[in-house]
Amino acid sequence: MVEKKNPHEGHRERMKQRYLSQGLDGFAEHEVLEMLLFYSVPRADTNELAHALLDRFSDLHGVLSAEPRELCQVSGVKMHTAILFRLVSDVYRRSCLEKTKKQVSYRSMKAVIAYLRDLFIGVRNERVYMLLFDNGMNLQDTVLLAEGAVNSTAITYRTVAEQALFHRSSGVILAHNHPGGIPVPSGSDLEVTRNVDNVLSAVGVRLIEHVVIADHSYELIIHGRSAGHKASAPLSFSASTCGAEPDLAASLPADFFDCCPVLSYGIC
Repeated sequence: MVEKKNPHEGHRERMKQRYLSQGLDGFAEHEVLEMLLFYSVPRADTNELAHALLDRFSDLHGVLSAEPRELCQVSGVKMHTAILFRLVSDVYRRSCLEKTKKQVSYRSMKAVIAYLRDLFIGVRNERVYMLLFDNGMNLQDTVLLAEGAVNSTAITYRTVAEQALFHRSSGVILAHNHPGGIPVPSGSDLEVTRNVDNVLSAVGVRLIEHVVIADHSYELIIHGRSAGHKASAPLSFSASTCGAEPDLAASLPADFFDCCPVLSYGIC
C-alpha cells in the first residue's frame, strides 16, 4: 500500500521561505500570526490557533495589544506565547521611540504628536507623561508621572516642579492616553491641567499643552484643536502662564499648533 503524503509536511519551511523572499506582503493576518506561533508552538498546527486568536481579538493589533492573561484564555495559548506577543509589541514600541527621540528639535505639534503616537503605541493602561523642553523646543526628557487612574490625586505635583527645575526647562507638554476610548477630556483631565499649570507657573515654566491620546485620534486641551473639532471645555490660564518665558514663546512658530488630523500607526 502506498503511504499517503501528509499535505502539511514542510508547511513551516515553505512559509519561512515565502517570508524571506517577499516579506509580509501578501500574507493574510492569520498567516502572520501563524509565523509568530512557529516560535512558541513547536509542533502543533498553528493555523487553527491563529484563527482562534483573531476570532477573540478581532485583528492583529488586538492580538498584540492584549494582556497575557487574556491571551491565555484562548485554548492552546500558553504563557510563553503570550510573552512572545507582548515582547513583539514592546520591542516595536521601543524601536519607534528610539527613532523619534533622535529628532533634535520639535518645531511643530505635528512632530510632538508623532512622538506621542510611538510613546503610547501598545500601551494598555492609562498613563500620564511629562515632556520637558528647553527654549529651543529640544526634548530634554520624558517622565512618567502616573499610571492607572490618571487624576489629580495620582499626580505628584512636587515631581512636576522638581523635574522642571532639575532640567532647567522652559516648557512642558503633558500627555496621557484613553486606551480603547475617545480623547474627550474629562473633568479630572481639566483639573490636572490647571494644577500642573499653577505648579509650573510658580517656577517660571510654561505649560505648552496637554494632549489626550486615544487609539487613532487626539485632543489638545489648552488650544482645543484636534481632528477638526474643538475641546469640549477649553481652559483659560493666568496671564503669567500665557506670557511667561518670552524666549520659549518666540521659539514657537506661528503654525506650531497646526496639527495632523488623525493618528495613524503608519505614517502620520
